[in-house]
Amino acid sequence: DGKGDGKGKGKKGKKDKDKGLDVKGIEPKSPYSKTDYTYAVVDGEPLQIRVFKADADKGKVTPCMICFQGSGFGGTGIERGAGTGMYYLDYGYTVVACPYRGHRRTIIFPTPLHEQIAAIRYLRKNCDEIGIDPSKIASYGGSSGGWSAVMLAVSGSAKFKEDGLLGTVGPPELHSVESTVCCCIDQFGPMDFAAMQSQIATEPWEGIEPQHHISDCPESKFLGVASLHDDLKLNAKASPLTYLEPGVTPPLYVSHGDRDPLVPVGQSRQLVEKLKGLGMTHEYHEIEEEGHGGAKFRAEEELQSVLRFLQKHCKSE
Repeated sequence: DGKGDGKGKGKKGKKDKDKGLDVKGIEPKSPYSKTDYTYAVVDGEPLQIRVFKADADKGKVTPCMICFQGSGFGGTGIERGAGTGMYYLDYGYTVVACPYRGHRRTIIFPTPLHEQIAAIRYLRKNCDEIGIDPSKIASYGGSSGGWSAVMLAVSGSAKFKEDGLLGTVGPPELHSVESTVCCCIDQFGPMDFAAMQSQIATEPWEGIEPQHHISDCPESKFLGVASLHDDLKLNAKASPLTYLEPGVTPPLYVSHGDRDPLVPVGQSRQLVEKLKGLGMTHEYHEIEEEGHGGAKFRAEEELQSVLRFLQKHCKSE
């Protein structure tokens, strides 16, 4: 569990080689440190999270954001960091990057979810050492990372447990620790894989052709099926929509570009319709003339909109 001073400027981001996915992050103004923690060892491989804390918050208990990067469910490494989530270091949040393994390593649903559940359980169990308020952990993610963020948000439902989605990754003392969050920020995450094909964009955006979602697509690889329509029961099991529960699911902030060629905007509209129907607390921001994780998601207006939501639902007393 090494600790770096983190005071140098980090990488400004890069274009992901898959589908030109925009994965640029933000470098905070505050100097900060970073510490890696091993939350579980699976088949001899340590699974780690990276915790970022502003120097000004050292020794303080802060609210926390656990951040998941997008990868088309292929998996991410710890060096990808926390992306846009780093912005919130400047506002008193401890920011946690949670990489995950995926289908590029033939690791498929629900294993990556079980590992993400173990990560937040570890955070909560070790809150005193890390310096976070265990009742003020928000989940934050974009694209497939948005799916992860929402799955944590719905992990308190009885059906989630019944469906075996909590898993038993990590040491036994973690298994009774809560996996829930106080609120969730989901940016253009897929919510219902089986419905994606019927919602695909009608034209390319900035040179990216609309992604088809039936076979040989990120979602089918993640589920381990030849075609998404082969196993609708499995699709439902992998859908956060299945586990939304009034009084249990925390407030959700949802944003999506209306020209997204990779995850159709219909996915967020479908989520929001269900949230409305259940009378659940949420905000929806559909960003006009924007694609998949473009610059408008890093614009000050959008970042501040997310911050207002966080300060309302994830602020230590």
